[in-house]
Amino acid sequence: MISLEKARALKEAGLVWEPDIGDMIYVNGEYGSVIHVNQDDNGKYILIVYVTAGGVTHYLNVYKHDWIWLPRLDQMLAEIEARGYFPRLRKIAGAGYVLTFYAANGKDHVTLMEFISAKTWEDAAADALLWLMGREGK
Repeated sequence: MISLEKARALKEAGLVWEPDIGDMIYVNGEYGSVIHVNQDDNGKYILIVYVTAGGVTHYLNVYKHDWIWLPRLDQMLAEIEARGYFPRLRKIAGAGYVLTFYAANGKDHVTLMEFISAKTWEDAAADALLWLMGREGK
C-alpha cells in the first residue's frame, strides 16, 4: 500500500479522485475501505460510505471532512498511462523497487526517468506520478 505521506503529496499536487468501491481512504486517523458512493444530479461526489478495519461503518461528506485517498498501484499506473507514458516495474536486488517510464517518441520509446523506492512499488509509482504532475504543471 502507498504510504500516507505519498498519498497526501498526490492530493496536494492535485491528483483527481474518482471514488469507487474498494478504494482505500484515510479519515480522522483511521484507514477505511469504500463500500458505497453517492453522486448528486451533476455527477459530483457528495457522500462516501466506508468501513474501518474494526468493522465500523462511517459516512463521509466529501465537502465537510478532511480525507486522503490512497491510490492502488494499478490506479497510479493507469494515471501515468493516461498522461501518455508507459511504465515498467521491476525489483532489483539491493536497490529496491524500480519504476521506469517511457514517452512515445516517433517509432522509438525514450526513457524519461527511473524511480527507485526501497519500500514499495506503490511509493515508486507515486514518486513518478508526482514528478510527471510537477513537470506538466498539474
